[in-house]
Amino acid sequence: MNLNHWISLVIGCFVLVDLLVGKPNWVTYAFAIISAYNFTLAFNL
Repeated sequence: MNLNHWISLVIGCFVLVDLLVGKPNWVTYAFAIISAYNFTLAFNL
């Protein structure tokens, strides 16, 4: 796993915590989109 992969994992965890706490905002969704994009790049889907 490369560094980009780990970064997207960490961002994904923060997004999950944000959603569980119940205070999602546009920043959360932006990070979620970036994280998902990095994930697809990492796995070449």
